[in-house]
Amino acid sequence: FNVKIKNNKIHECLFGVNLEKSNNCVVEDNQISSKKLSLGLRGDGIRLWYSHSNLIIKNHTFQVRDNVFWYSSGNTVEKNIGRNSRYSLHFMYADRNKVLDNDFQDNSVGIFLMFSQGSTLKNNLLANATGPFGIGIGMKEASDILVEDNNILYNARGFYIDASPYVPGTVNTFKDNRIEFNSVAFHLHGTLYGSIFEDNVIKGNIDDVVNDTPESKIALNRWNRNYWDNYQGFDRDKDGIGDIPFEQRMFADRLWQHKPPVKIFYASPVLELLNMLWKIMPFSEPELVAKDNEPRVLLPGGQTP
Repeated sequence: FNVKIKNNKIHECLFGVNLEKSNNCVVEDNQISSKKLSLGLRGDGIRLWYSHSNLIIKNHTFQVRDNVFWYSSGNTVEKNIGRNSRYSLHFMYADRNKVLDNDFQDNSVGIFLMFSQGSTLKNNLLANATGPFGIGIGMKEASDILVEDNNILYNARGFYIDASPYVPGTVNTFKDNRIEFNSVAFHLHGTLYGSIFEDNVIKGNIDDVVNDTPESKIALNRWNRNYWDNYQGFDRDKDGIGDIPFEQRMFADRLWQHKPPVKIFYASPVLELLNMLWKIMPFSEPELVAKDNEPRVLLPGGQTP
């Protein structure tokens, strides 16, 4: 316990910093890279196992496999840089961690929480996760998570939300985030309980919200006061809120969400025609995946789009 690991350069190493049953330690301002092997064969940069109340701050990890926290709770991960790795930060059975002011770019996944509860992700940059399963922030069976004031940019999926929240009576909150220029802003999978999405900027994405699980309980989600660049309503009373709700519906795009191989025809003329016909004279009820009753028509601070 109470160890400080600071100002080291650790390269060509299978595991950079490994804490096991070690609490109240500080890992600060280290440069860490791993073996020059394929992504899955590299070692981990920073690895915690049953280690609690540690401070991981101002480290630069690059070309590692993962930075992973197993069964480790109450830690603070702050002002770190992660580049060219698989998971810049991966939590497994790890609760009440704080992830603040980090810069994670050009990784397969920025931050992923699995089977974890009560953590806060705030003011992080997650960008350029563009691989076949690229994700800015992902969750699987994660509950009571606060995701606030993050920049989620240029990812294959800005958010991937799998059965989260998972614990009955808990809510995940996504607030004041900028989700811009991703292929998919919010990818929902197996929704069990509702989350709150409020005051986010959702702009420049190919798809804003998709659901790939037909039996998901997506109607339990609450969307409030988000800015949607696809909103087509007016603001006649000039109060900054659209006069009619924003609705995100799945028309022909449900074909490739429920049958992924169909996506090879994405943006092809035949699917564009099919999508137009579906909107004009639907031959089945389009799926409502998100409804915001008070969509913003101005960006935060009153800026025009």
